[in-house]
Amino acid sequence: MKALILQHASFETPGYILDWLKIHQYETIILKLYEMDEKNIPLSYNINLLIIMGGPMSVHDEKKYKWLSKEKQLIKNLINKNIPTLGICLGAQLIADIYNAHITIAKHKEIGWFPIQVIQSKESKKIKWPENFVTFLWHGEQFDIPAHAKLLAFSQGCPHQAFMIKNNVIGLQFHPEMTLTMIQNMIENCYDQDKTLSPFVQSIKEILSVPKEYYSINHQIIDNMLSYLTT
Repeated sequence: MKALILQHASFETPGYILDWLKIHQYETIILKLYEMDEKNIPLSYNINLLIIMGGPMSVHDEKKYKWLSKEKQLIKNLINKNIPTLGICLGAQLIADIYNAHITIAKHKEIGWFPIQVIQSKESKKIKWPENFVTFLWHGEQFDIPAHAKLLAFSQGCPHQAFMIKNNVIGLQFHPEMTLTMIQNMIENCYDQDKTLSPFVQSIKEILSVPKEYYSINHQIIDNMLSYLTT
């Protein structure tokens, strides 16, 4: 079994996802797009699972990040081949963009640990996640729900936190893959430029002082989600 991970920044690694892939004996390919010439990005892969990570850029930044348009074509090709796909934050926005949904500046920037409410539906029940839980958020843009996709979850600050397409493509605005080290790296690289006056932006102290169970709950959600996508 092979998994392809599309990574957009050195400090936004796959986190706990790598642990899951190792436990389930996946051969993992990580494309570090921020280091690549767009000419060297393939348009297809022989894989069993696609994971698209977050990043500080926008889906609209194709002029600045030359590899973005090529990445979008790769994602589209793999989804069209019916490859199970999980997109997180920017990854979900890329999926939505491919399906012609709008990606816009969010009404509220969300940075920190906040509650997510899951919409009870047959799609949500397949994932086996809690009806509500606290998760990690870090975004300034948000996706509209693509046509034919199902909205799965929302938060107080953002009406669209998760969607599912065709039963095997999931997009998440939030970050259940986070580890403490990842969050520390994101703070070091992004926090100053992202800090704004918002009821949904926590202080560094608040972000780093949450109970350990927050991480374990979110990692279990990754377990359930990837198990659903791959069985």
